[in-house]
Order: sequence, then C-alpha cells, then structure tokens
Amino acid sequence: MEDQSPELAKCATRKEWAAMEANLKKIRGLWEQIPAIAAPVGYEISAVGHYQADFCLHMVPVGKHNKAERPYEHHYDKTRPLVGDVSFYPFNHASIHPRLQVDHESHGIWFTVNRIPTDNLPLLDHEFLEPIRVTDRFGAPAYDVGTAACKFNGECISDDLLIIRNNEAPLWKPVPLIELYDKLLDKAQFDIEGFEREAEKVRREFDEWLSPKRRKEREDMYRRDAAASWQKQRTPEEYVARSMENDRNYEGRKRKELSEAGPRPGTAWGERQGDVGRITELRARLPADNPKAYAYLCETPGHFNGYGVYAGQFTAVPRPGCRAVVRANSDYFNPKLPRTAIQLITVRAYNYCLDKVPFIAPGQCKADFKLLENMDWSALRTLMDK
Repeated sequence: MEDQSPELAKCATRKEWAAMEANLKKIRGLWEQIPAIAAPVGYEISAVGHYQADFCLHMVPVGKHNKAERPYEHHYDKTRPLVGDVSFYPFNHASIHPRLQVDHESHGIWFTVNRIPTDNLPLLDHEFLEPIRVTDRFGAPAYDVGTAACKFNGECISDDLLIIRNNEAPLWKPVPLIELYDKLLDKAQFDIEGFEREAEKVRREFDEWLSPKRRKEREDMYRRDAAASWQKQRTPEEYVARSMENDRNYEGRKRKELSEAGPRPGTAWGERQGDVGRITELRARLPADNPKAYAYLCETPGHFNGYGVYAGQFTAVPRPGCRAVVRANSDYFNPKLPRTAIQLITVRAYNYCLDKVPFIAPGQCKADFKLLENMDWSALRTLMDK
C-alpha cells in the first residue's frame, strides 16, 4: 500500500483503513488466482494499492456567491464510503520471455473501489458529459469516459471504463440548465467584483504614492543617492531632476492605466458585464412550461472566450447527437453499509490491451487481456456488499 499520508487520519480511523486495505487485497487475491499468475512463466508482476484520502476532502466555498471559484474551507467527510484502488502491472519490464511471443507488454490495469467516474469531459466545477455505454465485457457494462471530447468529435479513440456495481441506482444525475446559467452568472459576477476590488486597491496604492509624505520621501532618497560615491554620471542636481521626471512619467502612465482598467466598456470588467447580460438573456428564454429543463451539450466546447459564449453552447432542447450534462449521484451509495464496504468497482485501461489502440504498446498487451479473460469475474462480484 502507498500514500500513507497524514490526511488519512482526518478521513477515517486506522481500523477503517485496515478494513479498506483488506478489501483491496481481496481483489488482489482474485488476480493472483489467475492460472498464468499463480504459476508465472516469463512474467514480472507488480501490484500496488492506494488509499485515496482526497475523496474525503470536500472544499466548501466561502462567501455569499457559494457556487463560484472563491476561497474555500476544507472539510473532511467521515461519513462517505472510503475510496481505494489496486493497480496491476504484469510484464513490468520490456524484457519478455520469448515463449510468450509478445513484444514490450507493459500497461497497468487499475481497479478502483467506490469512486463514481467524473472525468468525462469536465465542463464546470462538478459537471461533465454523461458517459455513453459502448459495449459489455466480462459480464459488465463498459462506458466511454476520460476522453469524451475525442469521442464527441468522432476523431479519436476513447478510453473505456468497466463498471461493476451493487445496485441499480443511477451513477449520474442530470443537471438543470438553469443551474448552469446560475453558476456561470455567479462566476462572472465574482470576476467583476474581483476587478473592482483590484482597481480600488491599485487606486489606494497610487493615492498613497502621490501623497506629499511619499513624494518627500522619494525626493530625499534621490538626494541621498545623488550624493553617494557611486553616482558619477550626472551632477546631483541633474540626477534629482531626472529622477523626479521619471516619477512624473510614471504618474501619467498610471493614470492612463487606471482610466482604462475601470468599470467601462472595452475592459475586462466590461466583458464580464456583457457575459452577465448574455446569460441573463439566455436564462429568460428557458421553456416557460419547464424552467428546470435539463442541460445538453451539442458540440464540443471550443476555446473559452467568456462565460456568455460558454453558456450559449448549452441547450434545453437537444438535437440528435447531443449529450446530457450530469453530476455524480451522491445518493448512489447505501448509507446503511460500512464506509469500507465495496459498493462500486471500476476497471480502467483494459481496452488498451485491444488491437484498436496499437500505439499504447507495440504488442498491444494482448497477454494482459488474456489475464483479464481468465480472471474470475463472478468472484469479483461476490465481493460487493449490498
């Protein structure tokens, strides 16, 4: 086991982490029972486990705009299921026994416990595209996740994720479009407030710089420097005059900078005000009979160029090919079960062992895939608590 960080104690007790480790070792035990692993020839095998305490850490926004990216307080949740993973690395080195007839077999296969996948083209803070079920393998459904942008465009190969679960509750829940609008509005307003605070701070600092006291301090400093032995290029009077002239030039540049950075059109402040107006307009167009209609994305988001443009890429009226915007369903897990119970297992990277991804390993890790085919998947399902 790795990642023995101090944060573990803030997330769970030693007894709970020991129980989680025991569950991860049960998965490792099933791997060890595969005939080729039990009596290996030409294999070099590594199995590594991790405690993932960061999934207990939740960042609670501080301030009235509690949906925006503003300062957070960290809270460790000691009630949610613990998360861990165990990774297998057969053929860990490039030197492979010739009897296996494979070339450079080396790719990790990762089993993760109790983590709902949320990395399918992230959109905002916790929102992403709903994964698409692509096929079934080993008696379990597989979903397109991880590189949904490629799948969405139809231009690249996606990463499949196998999902084994203990109940039929949805893993993801749809997000109302109005909530996306409200979140983007809040982000735009937060930026506006930040611009205004920064402008006010710069103005205060500039006013302080202009004060008679600071001006006198600078002039005295210039006279001391002018009289110093290292100052040989000009007479003291010339040095002081040139320094004061530099101050006046700086003052002119600063006044111009402040006038252009204030709350006016054409500035960053003005762009965010435009975002607020655009999103407010979009919000007003929501279906009157269903103001909480769910959000869909009908094209892969391009380069971010404002919250208003970004908001316009979502719709409540999907066309063919549109994808639903979702969040992880925190109600999926059964709260009556122990935190250490195995309620969800995801398997990632197995599809790298298929011919469709030849660039991952020259041998396409076909032998790795044979190991998966010979694993007792029914026994893996018996590890699930209900």
